[in-house]
Amino acid sequence: DLFAKWVTIPRTDDEVAAIESVYSKLGFPGTICSIDGVHVLWHTCPAKQTYLHVGKEGKQTRAFNVTVSPTRRILHVGPSHPGSRNDKTLSKYDWFMQRLQSGMYARHTFNTLDSQGRLVMQQ
Repeated sequence: DLFAKWVTIPRTDDEVAAIESVYSKLGFPGTICSIDGVHVLWHTCPAKQTYLHVGKEGKQTRAFNVTVSPTRRILHVGPSHPGSRNDKTLSKYDWFMQRLQSGMYARHTFNTLDSQGRLVMQQ
């Protein structure tokens, strides 16, 4: 399966550390991913379901939460939802988002630096 081969969440401490180090250099220590709702146009939406799928742009879409690394590698794609749902609602049904919020990577430590680049604390 091509999807399972290329779309994978970080599974080892080394993978988490590699991703976090890039975000840290960009000024976001402790960050391991970026998540956003993505809407894909659905031109063949059945007429009876149009009202469920009209997104903020006024077009019928299917919506997904997509999680990426700072190098734009796709780490996770959440389940498909009607386009009328917003990002906050999508996150309620995304198992990866729920696991992140419950401490999936809590054992990973990272450094917080001040504006001069001095170590403030290790978390």
